[in-house]
Amino acid sequence: MVPLAQMLLQFMQRAKLVKVPFSLQSAPIPKPFLPMKRTFFVLALVLAACTTPQMLVDQQLTNQSTPMPVSGRQGLLINQKIRFGHYESEKVQRSWTRSYSMDAFLAKLQDARDKYSFTLFDNDRGAYTIDAVNHIKGAELPVGRFLGSNTSDALRELASFTVQTKDLFAATMYSNSRQEEWHLMLMNRDDIRRNGRYAGLLINNQQQQQIEVLPVRKLQGAKTWGTDIIGYEFRQEDKSLAAVELINKGRVWIDPTLDPNMQLVLASASATLLLQQELELPSEQIH
Repeated sequence: MVPLAQMLLQFMQRAKLVKVPFSLQSAPIPKPFLPMKRTFFVLALVLAACTTPQMLVDQQLTNQSTPMPVSGRQGLLINQKIRFGHYESEKVQRSWTRSYSMDAFLAKLQDARDKYSFTLFDNDRGAYTIDAVNHIKGAELPVGRFLGSNTSDALRELASFTVQTKDLFAATMYSNSRQEEWHLMLMNRDDIRRNGRYAGLLINNQQQQQIEVLPVRKLQGAKTWGTDIIGYEFRQEDKSLAAVELINKGRVWIDPTLDPNMQLVLASASATLLLQQELELPSEQIH
């Protein structure tokens, strides 16, 4: 046992906070014994080392918005109800709420195992219903459905390698009035192109809007980037609109200067990604 641990045990024993086993009572103590103030300082350092890691978020976004802690994540996808800020979902279903009998592609995916559906509401009872499917091959995805007539560099780049990918996540988000339709397409973490910028896109073809969905791999205070994806950032024209932290219980940031519908769109996409993580399978199970 290292000297620091010995000193902590001896201090706690003297304070009658813990009963030390006899085998440790005879361990040598460095002289002189730490003064009380230094001992509490050591304890503070130990507690600080246990601080929960947090995702690095764009500074401008953190200055403008308040992080919304997520509740309702249970580790089981079925019957979860996601909540954060003034957003709340209905129970998540392992089925889709819409009928795709007239669409051969989506009708085929209705039988997919890794799919789910839910509706997210805001406090004004605005809502988006999301149908999502995980672990599909790019060759099975009609990219034109997501990209529409857009011809931007980001869309062309995404289309150029989507067909070759073996692992895609896709979701369609419908407003409660059915007047707006957004598509989310994302490269899964085991199939993200290493030398490319884009992990995915959130697109509204009717309004010709596109939002980049970029992976975040860096923790606050860390000097280097990690390899694991710990969250995502939504960016448009070099501005961070929102971010979602996947680690711990999860947190969401949304730019409050955006119009309420756009905030709900980003909240719905964030909830979709939080639930997508619950659905993740080990890479060796992906075919």
